[in-house]
Amino acid sequence: MKLVRPLRIFAGVFFLFGAFAAGLALAPSVQRWAVLRAAAKHPGLHLQLEAISAGFSSVSLHGLRVEHRGVKVAVDQLQAEYSLLAFLSGRRLQIGQFSAQGVLVDASQLSARRTQEAIAAAPTAAPGALAQVTLPWDLTLGDIDLQGRVLIAGATGQPALQGEFTLKGGKIEPGREGELRLKAHVVDPAQGARVTSLDVLATLQLRETLGRTFDHINLTSLLEASGPGL
Repeated sequence: MKLVRPLRIFAGVFFLFGAFAAGLALAPSVQRWAVLRAAAKHPGLHLQLEAISAGFSSVSLHGLRVEHRGVKVAVDQLQAEYSLLAFLSGRRLQIGQFSAQGVLVDASQLSARRTQEAIAAAPTAAPGALAQVTLPWDLTLGDIDLQGRVLIAGATGQPALQGEFTLKGGKIEPGREGELRLKAHVVDPAQGARVTSLDVLATLQLRETLGRTFDHINLTSLLEASGPGL
């Protein structure tokens, strides 16, 4: 499944941070060098990192910049608590606290039509796609708190749509139902735009089964648009 590969890449990079520190007992400056060197081996992936401090149970990143397939992601500060031992010994991906501030997702260089079509189709497509996913590991996600901004390609010749978002929730683990809550506010700064702002409230509820799949998937969303064209 297409959703599984990004999860594998994320977990591999995520625990790479901890492995360099806990397994090799390296200084932060050497951890940073090792991570950048590992990322350089993946064509099409561009990664910059100002500072990292990782160990057996936590990691802290500062000044993270990632670019892949036209999408740029910048994170001022990221902190996470995890169990490196559980991952290495039992293939259990256990993340306790996961937080990030100063997040910027820049998708302004992608096709405006395809991006907006994907966003419009997400509420319908997401539950079906998740129902077909089989995780490579048991996943435990305690609490997540992400705050940031997003840039989305506007109409041809027009400035990018600008948004702010928060993503919170968690409590996801085998045999238990968890949820993720998204709150976003998007504005279109283009002169003469028919829809000038959009507010989004979305809640995704799902249960991770003991077979590493998801069921009881429910996505609810509330959209409120405003502008002279409405």
